[in-house]
Amino acid sequence: MEQNSSNKLLESDMASAAKAIDVFTGKDTEDISLWIKEFEMISLATGLDEQQQACLFVTKLRGVARAWCSELMEARDWQVDIKILKKEIKLS
Repeated sequence: MEQNSSNKLLESDMASAAKAIDVFTGKDTEDISLWIKEFEMISLATGLDEQQQACLFVTKLRGVARAWCSELMEARDWQVDIKILKKEIKLS
């Protein structure tokens, strides 16, 4: 029973984080550093682990940013690492 309530809490936290984090498109009017800071703050507040952060990071990208991410992931055999994603998107 305790495992089920833990799983529901994790799902709830992931859903809360997903609702709270805005999408990032890569347009010139967007500030990637600010977006990453907000992403990190919300991820920390909702207790997401690195794998959950990586999955959420990818789902919050649109347009040019998602195309960039797709190219990066393909070059890395579709392995997702949140630290690499955050570092590489700042360099793009």
